[in-house]
Amino acid sequence: MEIETFSVGELNANCYLVYNSQNKNCIIIDPGDEGNFLSERVIFLKLNPLLIVATHGHFDHVLATGELQTNFKIPFAINFKDLFLLKNSKNSASYWLNSKVIILPPDPSIDLEKEENISLEGMSFNIIKTPGHTPGSVCLHFPQEKVIFSGDTLFEQGIGRTDFSYSSEKDYKDSIKRFSEIDPYTIVYPGHGSPVLLKEALQMFA
Repeated sequence: MEIETFSVGELNANCYLVYNSQNKNCIIIDPGDEGNFLSERVIFLKLNPLLIVATHGHFDHVLATGELQTNFKIPFAINFKDLFLLKNSKNSASYWLNSKVIILPPDPSIDLEKEENISLEGMSFNIIKTPGHTPGSVCLHFPQEKVIFSGDTLFEQGIGRTDFSYSSEKDYKDSIKRFSEIDPYTIVYPGHGSPVLLKEALQMFA
């Protein structure tokens, strides 16, 4: 499995191109902005994009989704508990970025709340439900590769915000317990910042 990381948008969110080096099948994780650049990169690498996945519904992780769906005609997976955030992403982006934002609306078709595992040709990953930062936050666990894409649930330093009206510190703490049986040397690729070992990301919860 190959991973390309791009820091996109004004909030420097991490977007990941994850692909099988043999058949070039690819998933796009958290395309928060710069859809044109991401599309060009997919084409340059001769990838075969099959799916877009959002770890949660905040605008800085989804703004380029509609553009990528238009370009590649692929489905979009997100936990539908975050659809209220997705629907408000344009207004949220305009507010937080203090500028008018124009986006193509995405078309979510796969509800990650109902999924435990997603298998594509050459790639398979588990869906870990991790509500707290948002009601529909999820992490994507590739057990064979010992990799987790954590969105805003786990970081190298610090944790995702829980001071939003829809956030829950209690749910966050319960979600963290779900990592206890995962290999502590799994590499966590967060929604912002640098990768970190799972055991290091969990130290603040000890």
